[in-house]
Amino acid sequence: MNIHTECKSLYECNFSAWNFGPVAIPLYKEFRKFGNENITLTPDEINKGNSISEEKKGLLNNIYNSFKNYSAIDLVRITHMAGSP
Repeated sequence: MNIHTECKSLYECNFSAWNFGPVAIPLYKEFRKFGNENITLTPDEINKGNSISEEKKGLLNNIYNSFKNYSAIDLVRITHMAGSP
């Protein structure tokens, strides 16, 4: 699975360029109510997330594992590099 072609189908949404990186507006609106608190999900919401294919789960795990040790400011720098969308 190629990250450059497959990421487009992981989440069908237009992203906006914000000061600290890309933002999916529908996700922002859904989760902003949590502010800086932990995001809590109901069992139904968790099951809905589990409905994605194993292939896409693998891609998401690879992405997570690639970036999990970066600080927030490191991630901001990456999204602001020349040539990034």
